[in-house]
Amino acid sequence: MRTGNGAGRERVANISNRREKEVEQGLRLLTLAEFVQCPSVSYLVRGIVPARSIVVMFGPPKSGKTFSATDLAMHCAHGMDWHGCRIPRPLRVAFLAGEGLSGLKLRLYAWQTWHDTSEMSGDVRLLPEALSLPDRAAEVLEVLRAFKPDVIFVDTLNAYFGAGNENDTADMTRFCTAVRHLRDELDCSIVVIHHTGLADKSRERGSIVLRASADVVAQVDRDENDHALIAFQVIAGRDLEPMSEPIGMRLKRVETDWTDDDDELMTTCIVEPAGQPVTLPGRGRRPLGDTQAAVLSIVRELAKAKTPNDKGEVLVARHEVTAVAKERGIARQSVSSAWKPLDQRGYLRLVEPGSVSIKVNP
Repeated sequence: MRTGNGAGRERVANISNRREKEVEQGLRLLTLAEFVQCPSVSYLVRGIVPARSIVVMFGPPKSGKTFSATDLAMHCAHGMDWHGCRIPRPLRVAFLAGEGLSGLKLRLYAWQTWHDTSEMSGDVRLLPEALSLPDRAAEVLEVLRAFKPDVIFVDTLNAYFGAGNENDTADMTRFCTAVRHLRDELDCSIVVIHHTGLADKSRERGSIVLRASADVVAQVDRDENDHALIAFQVIAGRDLEPMSEPIGMRLKRVETDWTDDDDELMTTCIVEPAGQPVTLPGRGRRPLGDTQAAVLSIVRELAKAKTPNDKGEVLVARHEVTAVAKERGIARQSVSSAWKPLDQRGYLRLVEPGSVSIKVNP
């Protein structure tokens, strides 16, 4: 028969052995060689939405952010590249629509009509109800679990924030915790659409906890010089590089075949590429290099002597530009090196063989 002390020591030993096994099974130190392996990095939308990420997309009212977000969501659902950003495959998209439902219905209908998606199979589900995500995360999770979304759009943070203050650290932490819970349980990415700060239009509204929780932060606003244009730019990223230049977009007004109560045709907008450089207010643009600026100036000079097409664009032969540049002491190789950066930044468009297309200002 064991003594009390002996039995106690045996229990302690058993507990210690069990803990060692738990640690061995659940926690393990890795060697440097084991840890330093090439990470698996994949994107749902190249350069914007990494897999299993939280993306905050913010902008002021009337900035085009909801149009941009809706357009991005529909491109995701149909596997269509978005303004040069690759979407490798059609994605299952869940859209939590907490506000502007009538406008959203019209916008989605116009998008489908404009892009003629009758033969496409975009997989989209909508939850047209504002609610407190921190309080009802488990309920939302169960609604979404069977659908297995690849990406969830939350429109907007305010509509799904619940009671509390966006500037309060504890309240914002509750919201971010709920978003992370959905991301982890559903193994998806989440795009949160949000507003700008009241005083500072260059950052999102509310506690810094939101930015600290985000893997990607993108800003949307009207172009600094032309409010008819929209600028979209990734300005911060955890595992991706911020965009050096914004993506330029414009809203094209379209008429649908739906009618309102007065039997008038209903109109909305679809998103198109701007076809020219844009600038987010307050962020400015990286200046062109001397050679790039000189080549662009020559292209514009030559373009003025040509007749634009119905889109206001003209074609300029690159050899003409090279000839003028040579007269001004610019080497052929320098001219050749300038084409790609000018094309990437949207100042002109390379057209094969041997031409560039540039919009002529009226």
